[in-house]
Amino acid sequence: MSDIEDLAHAEARDLAFSLTNVDVAGACTSAVRAAGIEGTRRIELQLDESVTARTDETRLRQILVNLLTNADRHTPSEGTITVRATKANQSAVIAVHNSGSSLEPGELDRVFDRFYRVDPSRQRASGGRGLGLAIVKHLVEAQSGTVTAKSDDNGVTFEVTLPAGATIATTHHRPAP
Repeated sequence: MSDIEDLAHAEARDLAFSLTNVDVAGACTSAVRAAGIEGTRRIELQLDESVTARTDETRLRQILVNLLTNADRHTPSEGTITVRATKANQSAVIAVHNSGSSLEPGELDRVFDRFYRVDPSRQRASGGRGLGLAIVKHLVEAQSGTVTAKSDDNGVTFEVTLPAGATIATTHHRPAP
């Protein structure tokens, strides 16, 4: 499905979701790999392995790849991209932070608008269609979550909050005495 089709279906609220308890650290690691930035010195993962989200695993990966691709595009070569996964109250919180760029207050207000590009001189060939963050917003909200953007002297952070999933049970085997 193309970005435009995804956005149209998301806006019409006719996307199908298969909600399960998803291992957030695993989803983040998979998305880093899919975004093509695994193993680079620019990426830093701070993942709480116990965090789960009640979400659609495929859509979560799409959300994360969009955020990571965007962060990669806006992070200078000497900058860093940090992915953090934590649990807060009854929510799974995933933050994607990139250093070396910033957004003005007016840009923060519009960053999730379809076809909006922070740098209007960027063409589709080099800077995307301006749909990725709009898709992220719709996919997150369709799963009872929120997404925010913050900018300060340290860079830009996109934070996704989704309902926490049930703890995924792990079995620990002890050697027989």
